Amino acid sequence: MNKHPLNLIFTKNYALALSEIPERGDSIEVIFDKTFAGIFDVSISGKEGQSVIITLDDDTQNFNSYCRYTLKGEGIETFRPKFFYFGQNKITVKGASLVGSDPLPQLHEVKGYVLSCSANQVGEFTSSDTLYNSIFAINKQGIISNY
Repeated sequence: MNKHPLNLIFTKNYALALSEIPERGDSIEVIFDKTFAGIFDVSISGKEGQSVIITLDDDTQNFNSYCRYTLKGEGIETFRPKFFYFGQNKITVKGASLVGSDPLPQLHEVKGYVLSCSANQVGEFTSSDTLYNSIFAINKQGIISNY
C-alpha cells in the first residue's frame, strides 16, 4: 500500500488563550484541546543566553521527553523540534513568564500541529445516538494521528 506524503494539519493556535493559562512559579502549562501525534511551535523572547525547558506530556507520566532552547536575544524567536514528534496533549514551558516585565523569558505563542498523511476523508458517519457519534470522533482522531 502506498502512503501519501506526510502532511502537517494545523490544530489550534493558542496565542489568544495564553492570558487564560495558569502560571505556576516559572512554569507555564499549555493544555491542547485533544491528544495528538505531532509537533509544536513555541514563540518566546528574552536575553541572549537565557534558556527554557519544554516538557512534553500525554498525562501518563511515563515519558521524560523535553527540549531545551537557548535564546539568541533577537526579538521573538520561534522554536520547533526538528528531529522528533510526540503523542501529547500538553506541554510545560519552564523558565518562562507570561509577563513582559518579568526577568524571565516571555512566552508569546504556542501552536500545536498534528502529523498525518495527506489522505482525504472519503466517507462520514452520523447517528442519532450521541454516544456512537462520540466513538466515531475518537476513532477518527486516532486514525488521523496514527496513519
